[in-house]
Amino acid sequence: MPGWSQLLHKPYLRLRLRPITASIAVMLLGFALTYQLWTFFNTQARNELNRLFLIEADLAVERFLRQLDDFEQQLEAIRALFAASVVVDREEFNAFVDTLHLQKTNPGVRASGYAAFFETADQAPVVYIFPASPENLNVIGRNAFESAPRKQTMLEAMKTGHAMLLGPLSLFQDHAANKVSNSYLFYMPIFQNLLSYSDNNGNRQLLGWAYIAFDMRESMASVLLSEQINLTYEIFDITNQNNPIQIYGAAGSSYPKIDESKHVQDAFRTVEAFGRIWTIKTVSTTDFERRYMPATQWWVALFGITATLFLAVLSWLLVDRTGALRHIKRINRKLTISEQKWKFALEGSGDGMWDYDIPNQTFRVSAQWKALLGYGSDELSVSIDEWKSRLHPDEYARVTQALDDYLNGLNLHHKVEHRLKCKDESWKWFMTRGIIVEHDESGNPSRMIGTITDISHMKASEEIIWRQANFDALTGLPNRRMFFDRLEHEIRRTERYGNGFALVFIDLDEFKEINDSYGHQAGDQALIIVTDRLKSAVRASDTVARLGGDEFTLILGDITQESDVVTVLRKVLSVLLQPIELKSATVKISASMGIAFCPEDADTSDDLLNKADRAMYNAKEAGKNEWRFHH
Repeated sequence: MPGWSQLLHKPYLRLRLRPITASIAVMLLGFALTYQLWTFFNTQARNELNRLFLIEADLAVERFLRQLDDFEQQLEAIRALFAASVVVDREEFNAFVDTLHLQKTNPGVRASGYAAFFETADQAPVVYIFPASPENLNVIGRNAFESAPRKQTMLEAMKTGHAMLLGPLSLFQDHAANKVSNSYLFYMPIFQNLLSYSDNNGNRQLLGWAYIAFDMRESMASVLLSEQINLTYEIFDITNQNNPIQIYGAAGSSYPKIDESKHVQDAFRTVEAFGRIWTIKTVSTTDFERRYMPATQWWVALFGITATLFLAVLSWLLVDRTGALRHIKRINRKLTISEQKWKFALEGSGDGMWDYDIPNQTFRVSAQWKALLGYGSDELSVSIDEWKSRLHPDEYARVTQALDDYLNGLNLHHKVEHRLKCKDESWKWFMTRGIIVEHDESGNPSRMIGTITDISHMKASEEIIWRQANFDALTGLPNRRMFFDRLEHEIRRTERYGNGFALVFIDLDEFKEINDSYGHQAGDQALIIVTDRLKSAVRASDTVARLGGDEFTLILGDITQESDVVTVLRKVLSVLLQPIELKSATVKISASMGIAFCPEDADTSDDLLNKADRAMYNAKEAGKNEWRFHH
């Protein structure tokens, strides 16, 4: 019998060893490539997780500041109450504060109050407080100036004319109950006239301070926990750099020292607002990482191992059996399809998916894509033209241009927000993302895949927040903030083009009597009717705004002559003098109006408003139901 050395030289034995050698080489190469891909996608996944974490850290700061801004808006509303009233008694104050629903919207609010200023006695006793709980009522009559930090903060608010924060500190209520507090006081100065802060000698005519007392820990818990996504937060008051105080988070934590090399998933943000400085620390948790860490790298590893073993078998068959070439090509085609499907699934995030064949102009979508628009999986046959026809007309050009720019290489990424028409003819907001996955022999894109994400709830929230910040809740008119924005815009337009405009300040006569006689609901109903009549008396291009209470303004564009304004004023008085049918009675309302021209009378918003205000008071002194120009 021949020896092994002779057998090794036999041609058939060498042929048997070649498939083994080829398979081992393929597996070594495949496993090495799989490891490299796993490392790359694992790094990408970690970077994506870190990016999401930093976004959440920034959102925590935004929610923190938004809560403080909400408190400031409530204080602005109280200040507007005093500006709109000759005298605010305790019953009116409590009724108004009750309508703000502070305790309902934020469980951390302890009380809302008003401290009157007695300059000669150098005192600021608390005269109004809401709610009228026993511990709050014990604060009535307490002099806020007996506390040096309170006095300093209140005087600083008076000097600046803006709200100021003080804390953390123990409230008077906590002293009475012998409790330890983590509370803040938010002070807003209230002057004799909201629109005129100074007397003839240039001194501010201070009435007192409206304030909100709230527990920062409870307030921030209601804000941060409502958005909880498995993150923890700690908030430090560092206004005093030598004595930072933790006001929210795990008890016993020390002031954070930033060490990015050891704390990759810690984020620190320092913000300053209303006279205080805070550091907000956001800490990732294992639950957060498990929930949001992409699993792409593990799919890559699974696919790589599977593909490597599969290719090893193919190489065995290719080398060992030349007759199996046709079968191997067929398997390769299946493998290519599997790879494409895997890439498609890899890019998807559970939302609707689409596949765009560019040369053939075919557009395939998943069942989830159809479901997001309200269709069943067999209801809708989607083509590229069908998709384009569903784009909102206001965004059609922008969306199609963004797609063309991406396909032409002008943009590195394709990500665009737009609306699509649903089955019920409604419009829904989506975020569309896409990526080119194939090119033809000339290097041109031939296939693109992507996803759509429903962002309609996010858009609706943004719209609600914007309207609440810029429009009056009762009448729907632009509020003080939006009024000043439009006034500044009109002033800039006048400076640029030379077209002047008129500002009309309107104060309703005898409106307080309606409130006193028939109640605030009747007063609100009257204000709504007055709003409709004012809008009917001016052009669509003019602005009607409500500053607060019974005070309104008109911005009449492209008007420079008194005679032009008189026509509008007569129409305004005419519609206002018509009887108003309320549920409980029929009343009449007149108005006193003051007019100032830009740029003849003033070229800044404050000066223009003050002069129109003074002209209005001249009209009221002349017998009401009149108008006066500022001269």
